[in-house]
Amino acid sequence: GVALHPRPFYTQGSGRVEIDGLPEGAARVRVHARGFGRPAPVAVTIREALATPLEVTVRAACTLRVTVVAGRDPVARARVEVRRAGSDELVLPRRALRRPEDASGFGITPRTGVLVLDDLEEGAYRVTVSGSSAWAPTTVPFHVAPGRPTDVGITLQPR
Repeated sequence: GVALHPRPFYTQGSGRVEIDGLPEGAARVRVHARGFGRPAPVAVTIREALATPLEVTVRAACTLRVTVVAGRDPVARARVEVRRAGSDELVLPRRALRRPEDASGFGITPRTGVLVLDDLEEGAYRVTVSGSSAWAPTTVPFHVAPGRPTDVGITLQPR
């Protein structure tokens, strides 16, 4: 949706933040804490002149390493999208290479064909990789857990 505020809010040392001046109605709160997972957005209903308490729990972050090849060669500039399993929610990588006007939230593999995504919350996801028009898109389900990076290898096939 549309952001209700042009900049992010930051919590105090206690982990709390109070936000005033938001319009009444339904909203979703998205939490990003470096080194911690990115929990799914939390729905909240904001009521005028009332404090609306909301608690979001973050857990230790997980890392995903996606390796994209065609045959034995790494594929550069392949588009990598990560979505939560069971939903169409796109997980935005912190270091995505995007144009400012592009809101799709994707990562692009470098020349090595390896893209590392940090700060994922433990859970089930699916990754979709698409290269140039010569390659068929490929989707692979996976599960990430804290501790060591989860490696997902994608071999693109010609169309």
